[in-house]
Amino acid sequence: MHSWLEINKNAIAHNISQYKKIINNNILALVLKGNSYGHGLLPIACISEQNKEIDWLCVSHLSDALLLRRNKISKPILVLSCIDIDPAAAIHQKIDIVVGSYITAQKLSAVGKKHNYHFNVHIKVDTGLSRLGVVAQHALEFIQCIRTLPYLTITGICSHFAQAQHENQSFTREQLAQFNTILKELVKYGISIPYRHISNSAATILKQPLCNFFRLGIGMYGYWSSQANKLSVMKKYPTMILKPVLTWKTRIAEIKNISAGVSVGYNCTYQANRPTITAILPIGYYDGYQMRFSNKAWVRIKDHYAPVIGRVCMNMTIIDVSNVPAVGVGDEVMLLGDYPKVNVYALADYADIDNVREILIAINPRIPRLVI
Repeated sequence: MHSWLEINKNAIAHNISQYKKIINNNILALVLKGNSYGHGLLPIACISEQNKEIDWLCVSHLSDALLLRRNKISKPILVLSCIDIDPAAAIHQKIDIVVGSYITAQKLSAVGKKHNYHFNVHIKVDTGLSRLGVVAQHALEFIQCIRTLPYLTITGICSHFAQAQHENQSFTREQLAQFNTILKELVKYGISIPYRHISNSAATILKQPLCNFFRLGIGMYGYWSSQANKLSVMKKYPTMILKPVLTWKTRIAEIKNISAGVSVGYNCTYQANRPTITAILPIGYYDGYQMRFSNKAWVRIKDHYAPVIGRVCMNMTIIDVSNVPAVGVGDEVMLLGDYPKVNVYALADYADIDNVREILIAINPRIPRLVI
């Protein structure tokens, strides 16, 4: 293997236990969208299948849910956004589907009628993200309309926060207040919906007594949504620690010596200021090691750091190993891991990336994910 990801199942178990302490006996749903935030859909699903503290799995596409079923994943699945294949494939598969428009609901009910099957749906309410879902003001009316469709059963109601990771929580609280108002109206009209959820990883510390289902994404993989969110959580839960699940590695493919003054890489963006030992890594921006890391990022070899020099190429990256003792071809190199200069936050700083998810999901899905 020229490159691989190590997925630490013990780190996942640790992170789950941390959040479980916060949400107590409420339902914990692990979000697997974006190829499980770059960690690998099937490896994470298989780990989740064995973990008793994970109650549900959430995917973005119906096709992902069916892929999990074909691979013997049995836990309940919620499709969050896209019915990208014939919904008839979901019949008798213990798959719930989020619905935020009447057209989608009608189509789903028509499929149910054709096969004499009732689909379980979660009603999506737009409380401020302005993406999917019925606007909050019309939510009750919408739910009443959906209840008239004979082959749909409303098993959940949900929304999504727009900026729960921010220090200023005013907009988040406004969204939660809108959602709570809808939940109270449902009770007033005698409408019982089993699953009620709005929270992501960043919002788990908010008081949500009317909710009983928590969708956890980035935090479950060991990363904070933001520094502000980390500080807020640590203030309330000072012993909480997240452990990154993913480590990305490769091996040195070639070593060569260059003289002072020699340029390195495309566009000659780096020039050696001394005789330099360089190493070639068989990964590049095709693999997800981004061009924005050029001349900025570091890698870790034998407990030493080596800088990336020159422009990151499509399939290769050049590093300066002059200060790494006894370095050789085949030596293991850490590209991303839980160390100061190579963690995801450091890479984000090098590339001026605000959202660490962008780095994680960019890792090529073809790179093997090895569970350790």
